[in-house]
Amino acid sequence: MDSSKCSTKSNVFFTGFGRLLRIVLFDTLMKNHSVEESTSILAREMGHFKLRRIIKQMILSFVSAGMLFVLSLFANKSQALANS
Repeated sequence: MDSSKCSTKSNVFFTGFGRLLRIVLFDTLMKNHSVEESTSILAREMGHFKLRRIIKQMILSFVSAGMLFVLSLFANKSQALANS
């Protein structure tokens, strides 16, 4: 990914699902790190995938969003009762 125009930070991330899963490497990663460092960073990202951390984080995000939604329902209900 050509990110050097916007940022100097190095980054790697996964995107997509199933057969369309891709690892995205920022060009700054390749410029600012040695081959050994880049390989270890890539291996760390592959470890996240192998340990299914991506799926776990997605599930946790959905659960958190659901809990916040339920909390907002309670807050709106208590506010409506207070106004009555």
